[in-house]
Amino acid sequence: MNSPIHPGSILSDRYRLVRELGHGGFGRTYLAEDTNRFGELCVLKQFAPKVQTPDALQKAEELFAREAGVLYQLQHPQIPRFRELFPVKNGNNEYLFLVQDYAEGQSYRELLTARKSQGLCFNEAEVTQLLIQLLPVLEYIHAKGVIHRDISPENLILRHSDQLPVLIDFGGVKQVAAKVSSQLNPRAANAPVTLLGKSGYAPKEQMQMGIVSPRSDLYALAATCLVLLTGREPQSLMHPDTLQWNWHSQVRRPHLSALLDHMLAELPGDRPANARAVLEVLNSYPVPNPVTTRPLTPPPVTPATAPYAARNLTTTATVLSKFSLRKIFLVGFLLASIGGVGLWARNAWINTRTGGSEPHQTLISPEEKLRQQRLRDRRLSLSIDNYFFIDLVNEQFYAQNPDLKGRQLTDKPSDAQFRAQRDAIAAVSLDKLETISDRARRQMGNYTQADLRIWRAALAEYNISSLALHDLTDARFGHLFGFSPLSRFDNAVAFLAHPFGQVWQAIASDLVSTIPHSVEEIKFALNTSSKQVPGTLTPGTGKIFTASLGQSQRLQVDLQASPSGTRLSIYPQNSDLDPLLADSPKTSLSAILPETGIYQFVVVNNSREPISYQLKIAAK
Repeated sequence: MNSPIHPGSILSDRYRLVRELGHGGFGRTYLAEDTNRFGELCVLKQFAPKVQTPDALQKAEELFAREAGVLYQLQHPQIPRFRELFPVKNGNNEYLFLVQDYAEGQSYRELLTARKSQGLCFNEAEVTQLLIQLLPVLEYIHAKGVIHRDISPENLILRHSDQLPVLIDFGGVKQVAAKVSSQLNPRAANAPVTLLGKSGYAPKEQMQMGIVSPRSDLYALAATCLVLLTGREPQSLMHPDTLQWNWHSQVRRPHLSALLDHMLAELPGDRPANARAVLEVLNSYPVPNPVTTRPLTPPPVTPATAPYAARNLTTTATVLSKFSLRKIFLVGFLLASIGGVGLWARNAWINTRTGGSEPHQTLISPEEKLRQQRLRDRRLSLSIDNYFFIDLVNEQFYAQNPDLKGRQLTDKPSDAQFRAQRDAIAAVSLDKLETISDRARRQMGNYTQADLRIWRAALAEYNISSLALHDLTDARFGHLFGFSPLSRFDNAVAFLAHPFGQVWQAIASDLVSTIPHSVEEIKFALNTSSKQVPGTLTPGTGKIFTASLGQSQRLQVDLQASPSGTRLSIYPQNSDLDPLLADSPKTSLSAILPETGIYQFVVVNNSREPISYQLKIAAK
């Protein structure tokens, strides 16, 4: 086992470790504070490769990013979000860390322990409610091709904020780690397969053969329900001679007993096919009132027994990013109560309350207040981070008014025209951001380069390079904001950390989910060596074509389209090779191909009007 990293340590210039939550065969798990998000708590899962060579570590990151990519795509309010993957060096060893949201609450194991100490367990109404609230989560992950593999009272959190069950600690992460370890260590190729799941909770086909399916998760969920109902572990609920379940006398409701029996069938084919089937059975009966037996105060728990329990945190290390400092400044500014405070500190589209006393008599008209209130309400409805939005609007406002030199606007009549201009910029910005998906908008202000790494790995599965993604994202961004990203910034790193860069990454996030389904493969008909493809592009959009071509073939490309705003890129599959064309206004090319592979042809429309095109590709 690798040595622990001390509390207070800062990882990736962002995550301050609070304490260790636990450890297993693949590494340790830590609770951390995200200094870029007001010290928001998150969970860091460590993966420690046993092979510590540079090539192996790079391979580990690539494999982990690719294999864990599907987990990154999970976006459900009852699943802690997978944020990013990053490498860290500690002493002579290097590790990978997977960052997840922190579910603040108590595990159902803690809640059960507290009740048992008072002679109580969960009642049947509560367990029925748990099933109704959790089965849609299983239906969601199963539809994504994800199996949890490790459902148990320890891995269910009753979240404090909304009293909903949250599904944590996906066994798939451990399975990914096991797969990566086996690929990095050739000597482990003939070793037994790493089987995941808890004895008694996971069915036989999972524990003995590693076979998982939606039915295995349903089995584990039913076993969890029995433990909550009886206060006894699964092994003690089985007959010692026959190893058959022996709990029926402890469940009074016949339909609940029959349903759990169905979910716990020994053969996978005898269980319900999916979570929807279980929900339909539950919904066919009246839903009992899930009143708890009585309010309970759980006993103190140690980190080892309650890795996700909420705690008061005291830390000494202080490492703040530029973005965090800006947020702290804005919070302090909001609390200011002196006259003439800048309007940004008090106007309605920053303050999330609907009412409240003003620190001094305002000079703003009722009409202007209403205008700002509508902006605030619209921003909230779009789930846009307040601090990010302030930065985005300020950037545009002061670019249009350089003489103001960043001074804060007051509520005096002399600044009324500037306030109106700024509010107009805010309204237009909301129009633009509304074209981005809700999922991607919520993340604006928190995207990092780790997101780009994950997207790159996900697209590589479809033989699409990150350069093609950048072309499409640049086109969409330019259509919204009227400029090319790098035309105003010295380098990509500076741009990505900027509010505009956050919008760019939100656009990229949306495109990553659609590109695999929109790429068109070009195949030459029998006895032909060329093909012509027609199409139309709306402003700010693009199209990716792929073609499998051979080394030393002569490639001839001719794009017939309006020369105004049309751009063409041609990328080899090997990212180490230079592009044949990169976001070029040139619409024709003749070249000898450097190697065999899948080549990408990207056509984008940077104009303000739709374009029709004819793309002809020939290879001889």
